[in-house]
Amino acid sequence: YEIAEVTGVQTCALPISAYKEPLDILQMTVGSLASQTYDTHRMIVVLAMEFKDPTRDATFHALQKEFGSHFADMWQTVHRLQDGEIPGKSSNENHAVREVYDRIAPTHDPYSVMVTICDADSLFAPRYIEQLDWTFEQYPNPEYLIYQGILNTYRNFFDANIFIRTFETARVNLDMSKIWSFKSVQSNYSLTLGFSRDINYWTVDNTPEDLHTTLKAYVHTNGSNVVVPTFAVISNDLVTG
Repeated sequence: YEIAEVTGVQTCALPISAYKEPLDILQMTVGSLASQTYDTHRMIVVLAMEFKDPTRDATFHALQKEFGSHFADMWQTVHRLQDGEIPGKSSNENHAVREVYDRIAPTHDPYSVMVTICDADSLFAPRYIEQLDWTFEQYPNPEYLIYQGILNTYRNFFDANIFIRTFETARVNLDMSKIWSFKSVQSNYSLTLGFSRDINYWTVDNTPEDLHTTLKAYVHTNGSNVVVPTFAVISNDLVTG
């Protein structure tokens, strides 16, 4: 592929993988995106739903009615599990981002479209996308990097037992201490639509999609340290059991 001159992020696509998620959790996530200091009318929120979820349409329409006017657009993608795929975030977002590419690429340079992978329970700091856009502009080849926000799982910290809380404390501190070292992205991260195409999107028979995507990007760039920090927080829930 020929790489066009990259002049900055033109559009942000934000796939949110969801399966039978409570509406109030998704309202929190989409609401935090609607409250960004960044120009939200340059953002496309994509609800990446599963076909086997009977609540998918009602949930999407409720979110679209409440938040649709805040964004450039809100889309729903519906993933049907195929032979060779395993259920989960990786196969779902693989389907969703391929659909995003098909819809956006005819009119946009895919290297100027930033894809931010969002968990369903992601609470974005108000300036997160603004900081992501600024970070993109600081690097000479930003189209071949993955942008990782600061890991934070303290939102429901005291709902977990002491063993999980101890593990999560260590994981968050390790993530912060290794921001300039080689590491995997975790849960929420961003990369250009062109880069996601170049690494052939997400692997459909894989569970830890964040680690696997980091390794695919590492191999594709001949061993480059592709993960760079974005100094803003996304708070997620930890797994309590």
